[in-house]
Amino acid sequence: MSSSNSTFQSSSAQLRTVGSLWIVYGVIRLVLAALLILYTGTVTVMFGTLLNRVADPFTLMSFFISHT
Repeated sequence: MSSSNSTFQSSSAQLRTVGSLWIVYGVIRLVLAALLILYTGTVTVMFGTLLNRVADPFTLMSFFISHT
């Protein structure tokens, strides 16, 4: 009976660890979303600059949109 009890405790500890890692991941994603909202202007200018360096950006954008 003690072997099944130790298995239950081991799986419970693993679930707690996985749960806490998901919480940490969620917090990191929320922080990144907040930073993206905060720096929307900068990000827009950066992507616009990248599009100016492409020979024909509208053809490439339509290619990626139609293939998703």
